[in-house]
Amino acid sequence: MGYREGGRSPILWTLLVACNEYNLDPNETDGPAPVVVAQVETFVQAPLPAVDVLFVVDGTASMDQELDALGSGVEELLGTLDGHGLDWHIGVVAADASGPWAGWLLGTPYVLTSAHPSPVQAFAERLPRGSAGGEQGLAAAVRALQEGGPTGANAGFLRADARLQVVFVSDADDHSDALLDDPTNDFLAELELAGGAQASASALVGDAPAGCTSANGSAQPGVRYFDVVRATEGQAGSICSIDFTALLQDLADGSFALPTRFTLRSGSADSVSVTVDGSPTTAWTLDGADVVFHEAPPSGARIEVRYVVREAPT
Repeated sequence: MGYREGGRSPILWTLLVACNEYNLDPNETDGPAPVVVAQVETFVQAPLPAVDVLFVVDGTASMDQELDALGSGVEELLGTLDGHGLDWHIGVVAADASGPWAGWLLGTPYVLTSAHPSPVQAFAERLPRGSAGGEQGLAAAVRALQEGGPTGANAGFLRADARLQVVFVSDADDHSDALLDDPTNDFLAELELAGGAQASASALVGDAPAGCTSANGSAQPGVRYFDVVRATEGQAGSICSIDFTALLQDLADGSFALPTRFTLRSGSADSVSVTVDGSPTTAWTLDGADVVFHEAPPSGARIEVRYVVREAPT
Protein backbone atom coordinates (compact mmCIF):
# COMPACT_ATOMS: atom_id res chain seq x y z
CA MET A 1 0.00 0.00 0.00
CA GLY A 2 1.38 3.44 -0.92
CA TYR A 3 1.22 6.62 1.19
CA ARG A 4 1.24 10.22 0.29
CA GLU A 5 4.33 12.22 1.08
CA GLY A 6 4.02 13.64 4.56
CA GLY A 7 1.32 11.14 5.51
CA ARG A 8 1.27 8.80 8.50
CA SER A 9 0.82 5.08 8.63
CA PRO A 10 -2.31 3.83 10.42
CA ILE A 11 -0.22 2.15 13.13
CA LEU A 12 1.86 5.27 13.85
CA TRP A 13 -1.28 7.41 13.91
CA THR A 14 -2.84 5.08 16.45
CA LEU A 15 0.24 5.35 18.69
CA LEU A 16 0.22 9.12 18.52
CA VAL A 17 -3.44 9.25 19.41
CA ALA A 18 -2.81 6.98 22.37
CA CYS A 19 0.07 9.17 23.52
CA ASN A 20 -2.06 12.29 23.33
CA GLU A 21 -4.91 10.58 25.16
CA TYR A 22 -2.65 9.81 28.11
CA ASN A 23 -0.71 13.11 27.97
CA LEU A 24 2.51 11.43 26.89
CA ASP A 25 5.12 13.03 24.72
CA PRO A 26 6.45 10.44 22.25
CA ASN A 27 9.71 12.36 22.06
CA GLU A 28 10.39 12.11 25.83
CA THR A 29 12.74 9.52 27.38
CA ASP A 30 13.06 8.34 30.99
CA GLY A 31 16.10 10.58 31.43
CA PRO A 32 19.73 9.67 32.01
CA ALA A 33 20.41 6.74 34.31
CA PRO A 34 21.89 7.46 37.77
CA VAL A 35 25.67 7.47 38.04
CA VAL A 36 27.04 4.48 39.94
CA VAL A 37 30.13 5.44 41.95
CA ALA A 38 32.29 2.77 43.60
CA GLN A 39 33.61 3.63 47.05
CA VAL A 40 36.25 2.05 49.30
CA GLU A 41 36.63 3.09 52.92
CA THR A 42 39.30 1.79 55.29
CA PHE A 43 39.19 1.77 59.08
CA VAL A 44 41.73 0.60 61.65
CA GLN A 45 40.35 -0.92 64.84
CA ALA A 46 41.28 0.91 68.03
CA PRO A 47 44.26 -0.27 70.09
CA LEU A 48 43.55 -2.10 73.31
CA PRO A 49 43.19 0.38 76.16
CA ALA A 50 45.30 0.42 79.25
CA VAL A 51 43.37 -0.30 82.44
CA ASP A 52 43.83 0.96 86.00
CA VAL A 53 42.08 -1.21 88.62
CA LEU A 54 41.69 0.15 92.15
CA PHE A 55 40.62 -2.36 94.82
CA VAL A 56 38.97 -0.82 97.89
CA VAL A 57 39.03 -3.59 100.48
CA ASP A 58 37.32 -4.01 103.84
CA GLY A 59 40.04 -5.28 106.18
CA THR A 60 37.99 -5.89 109.31
CA ALA A 61 38.37 -9.20 111.14
CA SER A 62 35.18 -10.68 109.68
CA MET A 63 36.76 -10.55 106.21
CA ASP A 64 39.72 -12.91 106.79
CA GLN A 65 38.41 -15.88 104.81
CA GLU A 66 37.02 -13.69 102.04
CA LEU A 67 40.41 -12.01 101.66
CA ASP A 68 42.04 -15.43 101.34
CA ALA A 69 39.66 -16.23 98.48
CA LEU A 70 40.27 -12.84 96.87
CA GLY A 71 44.03 -13.25 97.09
CA SER A 72 43.96 -16.59 95.29
CA GLY A 73 41.22 -15.63 92.83
CA VAL A 74 43.04 -12.57 91.52
CA GLU A 75 45.25 -14.88 89.45
CA GLU A 76 42.28 -15.33 87.11
CA LEU A 77 41.93 -11.57 86.75
CA LEU A 78 45.59 -11.00 86.00
CA GLY A 79 45.76 -13.96 83.62
CA THR A 80 42.80 -12.64 81.64
CA LEU A 81 44.21 -9.12 81.49
CA ASP A 82 47.51 -10.52 80.25
CA GLY A 83 45.69 -12.79 77.80
CA HIS A 84 43.98 -9.78 76.25
CA GLY A 85 47.32 -8.02 76.01
CA LEU A 86 46.21 -5.17 78.27
CA ASP A 87 48.65 -2.80 79.93
CA TRP A 88 47.38 -2.84 83.52
CA HIS A 89 47.94 -1.10 86.82
CA ILE A 90 46.49 -2.53 90.04
CA GLY A 91 46.39 -0.78 93.40
CA VAL A 92 44.87 -1.65 96.77
CA VAL A 93 43.54 0.67 99.47
CA ALA A 94 41.83 -0.08 102.76
CA ALA A 95 38.16 0.82 103.11
CA ASP A 96 39.06 2.63 106.35
CA ALA A 97 39.01 6.33 105.47
CA SER A 98 39.42 7.73 108.98
CA GLY A 99 43.21 7.92 109.38
CA PRO A 100 45.84 10.32 108.01
CA TRP A 101 46.88 7.80 105.35
CA ALA A 102 43.34 7.13 104.17
CA GLY A 103 43.21 6.34 100.48
CA TRP A 104 46.95 5.73 100.14
CA LEU A 105 47.83 2.72 98.02
CA LEU A 106 49.32 -0.11 100.06
CA GLY A 107 52.65 -1.83 99.57
CA THR A 108 55.96 -1.08 97.92
CA PRO A 109 55.78 -0.59 95.03
CA TYR A 110 52.22 0.62 95.47
CA VAL A 111 51.41 0.19 91.77
CA LEU A 112 51.42 -3.41 90.58
CA THR A 113 52.05 -4.06 86.87
CA SER A 114 52.70 -7.06 84.65
CA ALA A 115 56.41 -6.34 85.08
CA HIS A 116 56.25 -7.48 88.72
CA PRO A 117 57.88 -10.92 89.09
CA SER A 118 55.13 -12.24 91.43
CA PRO A 119 52.02 -10.07 91.02
CA VAL A 120 49.56 -12.58 92.55
CA GLN A 121 51.63 -12.92 95.72
CA ALA A 122 52.23 -9.18 95.84
CA PHE A 123 48.49 -8.50 95.54
CA ALA A 124 47.71 -10.87 98.43
CA GLU A 125 50.35 -9.19 100.58
CA ARG A 126 48.72 -5.79 100.01
CA LEU A 127 45.28 -6.83 101.23
CA PRO A 128 44.55 -5.03 104.51
CA ARG A 129 43.88 -7.28 107.49
CA GLY A 130 42.86 -6.66 111.07
CA SER A 131 41.62 -3.14 110.47
CA ALA A 132 39.83 -1.58 113.43
CA GLY A 133 38.60 1.35 111.39
CA GLY A 134 35.24 1.96 109.78
CA GLU A 135 33.90 0.43 106.60
CA GLN A 136 33.94 3.59 104.51
CA GLY A 137 34.68 2.31 101.04
CA LEU A 138 33.21 5.20 99.06
CA ALA A 139 35.11 7.81 101.08
CA ALA A 140 38.32 5.78 100.84
CA ALA A 141 37.90 5.54 97.06
CA VAL A 142 37.32 9.29 96.77
CA ARG A 143 40.47 9.97 98.76
CA ALA A 144 42.49 7.48 96.71
CA LEU A 145 41.41 9.08 93.44
CA GLN A 146 42.13 12.56 94.77
CA GLU A 147 45.65 11.41 95.68
CA GLY A 148 46.19 10.15 92.13
CA GLY A 149 47.46 13.46 90.76
CA PRO A 150 51.12 14.06 89.89
CA THR A 151 51.93 15.39 93.38
CA GLY A 152 49.60 13.08 95.34
CA ALA A 153 50.44 10.07 97.47
CA ASN A 154 49.26 7.77 94.65
CA ALA A 155 51.05 9.56 91.81
CA GLY A 156 51.64 7.33 88.80
CA PHE A 157 48.72 5.00 89.38
CA LEU A 158 46.17 6.81 87.22
CA ARG A 159 46.99 7.27 83.53
CA ALA A 160 45.26 9.60 81.11
CA ASP A 161 44.92 6.90 78.42
CA ALA A 162 43.70 4.13 80.75
CA ARG A 163 40.22 2.95 81.59
CA LEU A 164 39.58 3.21 85.33
CA GLN A 165 37.80 0.52 87.34
CA VAL A 166 37.16 0.70 91.07
CA VAL A 167 36.34 -2.60 92.81
CA PHE A 168 34.77 -2.61 96.27
CA VAL A 169 35.16 -5.72 98.44
CA SER A 170 33.24 -5.77 101.73
CA ASP A 171 30.81 -7.75 103.87
CA ALA A 172 29.06 -4.54 105.00
CA ASP A 173 27.43 -1.59 103.32
CA ASP A 174 29.27 1.71 102.99
CA HIS A 175 29.32 3.97 106.07
CA SER A 176 30.90 7.15 104.72
CA ASP A 177 28.21 9.56 105.96
CA ALA A 178 30.53 11.32 108.42
CA LEU A 179 33.11 11.96 105.70
CA LEU A 180 31.04 12.75 102.59
CA ASP A 181 27.92 14.89 102.27
CA ASP A 182 26.38 12.52 99.73
CA PRO A 183 28.53 9.37 99.59
CA THR A 184 27.05 7.83 96.45
CA ASN A 185 26.96 10.97 94.29
CA ASP A 186 30.24 12.32 95.67
CA PHE A 187 31.98 9.09 94.67
CA LEU A 188 30.38 9.06 91.21
CA ALA A 189 31.49 12.65 90.60
CA GLU A 190 35.07 11.89 91.67
CA LEU A 191 35.11 8.72 89.57
CA GLU A 192 34.14 10.62 86.42
CA LEU A 193 36.60 13.40 87.21
CA ALA A 194 39.44 10.90 87.57
CA GLY A 195 38.54 8.45 84.83
CA GLY A 196 36.06 10.08 82.47
CA ALA A 197 32.72 8.74 81.31
CA GLN A 198 34.11 5.23 80.68
CA ALA A 199 35.16 4.71 84.31
CA SER A 200 33.17 2.10 86.21
CA ALA A 201 32.66 0.64 89.66
CA SER A 202 32.28 -3.04 90.51
CA ALA A 203 31.58 -4.74 93.80
CA LEU A 204 32.03 -8.02 95.64
CA VAL A 205 29.63 -7.41 98.52
CA GLY A 206 26.62 -8.74 100.42
CA ASP A 207 23.56 -9.53 98.32
CA ALA A 208 20.81 -6.91 98.11
CA PRO A 209 18.33 -6.44 99.60
CA ALA A 210 18.68 -8.95 102.45
CA GLY A 211 22.38 -9.79 102.65
CA CYS A 212 23.71 -13.35 102.55
CA THR A 213 25.25 -16.13 104.60
CA SER A 214 27.98 -18.64 103.80
CA ALA A 215 30.35 -20.96 105.63
CA ASN A 216 32.58 -17.93 106.06
CA GLY A 217 29.91 -15.96 107.92
CA SER A 218 27.20 -13.45 107.08
CA ALA A 219 27.23 -10.23 105.09
CA GLN A 220 25.05 -7.15 105.16
CA PRO A 221 23.50 -5.99 101.87
CA GLY A 222 25.87 -3.66 100.02
CA VAL A 223 23.13 -1.27 98.95
CA ARG A 224 25.28 1.76 98.20
CA TYR A 225 27.84 -0.33 96.38
CA PHE A 226 25.14 -1.81 94.18
CA ASP A 227 23.93 1.74 93.47
CA VAL A 228 27.31 2.83 92.08
CA VAL A 229 27.67 -0.43 90.14
CA ARG A 230 24.34 0.16 88.41
CA ALA A 231 25.12 3.82 87.77
CA THR A 232 28.37 2.93 85.97
CA GLU A 233 27.32 -0.41 84.42
CA GLY A 234 29.97 -2.31 86.34
CA GLN A 235 30.13 -5.91 87.55
CA ALA A 236 28.63 -7.21 90.80
CA GLY A 237 29.08 -10.45 92.72
CA SER A 238 28.30 -11.95 96.10
CA ILE A 239 30.89 -11.84 98.87
CA CYS A 240 29.26 -15.05 100.12
CA SER A 241 30.48 -16.99 97.08
CA ILE A 242 33.12 -19.57 97.88
CA ASP A 243 34.93 -18.90 94.60
CA PHE A 244 35.46 -15.36 93.30
CA THR A 245 37.04 -16.32 89.97
CA ALA A 246 33.81 -15.90 87.95
CA LEU A 247 33.41 -12.28 89.02
CA LEU A 248 37.08 -11.54 88.50
CA GLN A 249 36.86 -13.08 85.01
CA ASP A 250 33.87 -10.85 84.21
CA LEU A 251 35.76 -7.89 85.62
CA ALA A 252 38.71 -8.55 83.33
CA ASP A 253 36.50 -9.06 80.28
CA GLY A 254 34.69 -5.82 81.07
CA SER A 255 37.92 -3.85 81.34
CA PHE A 256 37.77 -2.90 77.69
CA ALA A 257 35.25 -2.61 74.90
CA LEU A 258 36.45 -2.33 71.32
CA PRO A 259 34.18 -0.53 68.83
CA THR A 260 31.75 -2.60 66.78
CA ARG A 261 30.24 0.28 64.77
CA PHE A 262 31.96 2.06 61.87
CA THR A 263 30.27 4.94 60.06
CA LEU A 264 30.49 5.31 56.28
CA ARG A 265 30.71 8.69 54.58
CA SER A 266 27.64 7.92 52.49
CA GLY A 267 24.23 7.31 53.98
CA SER A 268 22.97 5.37 50.95
CA ALA A 269 25.44 2.56 50.36
CA ASP A 270 24.51 -0.39 48.12
CA SER A 271 26.25 -3.68 47.32
CA VAL A 272 28.35 -3.53 50.49
CA SER A 273 31.19 -5.99 51.08
CA VAL A 274 33.54 -6.08 54.07
CA THR A 275 36.97 -7.56 54.74
CA VAL A 276 38.88 -7.70 58.03
CA ASP A 277 42.64 -8.00 57.60
CA GLY A 278 42.02 -9.04 54.01
CA SER A 279 39.53 -11.83 54.79
CA PRO A 280 35.90 -11.42 53.63
CA THR A 281 33.31 -11.50 56.41
CA THR A 282 29.52 -11.45 56.57
CA ALA A 283 29.33 -11.11 60.37
CA TRP A 284 27.93 -7.60 60.22
CA THR A 285 24.77 -5.66 59.49
CA LEU A 286 24.15 -2.29 57.88
CA ASP A 287 22.33 0.20 60.12
CA GLY A 288 21.83 3.34 58.06
CA ALA A 289 25.34 4.54 57.31
CA ASP A 290 26.89 2.29 59.98
CA VAL A 291 28.53 -1.08 59.49
CA VAL A 292 27.86 -2.91 62.77
CA PHE A 293 29.89 -6.05 63.48
CA HIS A 294 28.37 -8.93 65.46
CA GLU A 295 31.63 -9.06 67.42
CA ALA A 296 34.28 -6.36 67.58
CA PRO A 297 37.18 -6.89 65.17
CA PRO A 298 40.47 -7.42 67.01
CA SER A 299 42.65 -4.54 68.09
CA GLY A 300 44.59 -3.02 65.19
CA ALA A 301 42.60 -4.90 62.54
CA ARG A 302 42.35 -3.27 59.10
CA ILE A 303 38.71 -3.06 58.02
CA GLU A 304 37.90 -2.38 54.36
CA VAL A 305 34.36 -1.59 53.24
CA ARG A 306 33.51 -1.57 49.52
CA TYR A 307 30.16 -0.28 48.29
CA VAL A 308 28.50 1.69 45.52
CA VAL A 309 26.55 4.93 45.66
CA ARG A 310 23.95 5.82 43.04
CA GLU A 311 24.12 9.53 42.33
CA ALA A 312 21.84 11.67 40.19
CA PRO A 313 23.48 12.66 36.90
CA THR A 314 24.74 16.22 36.64
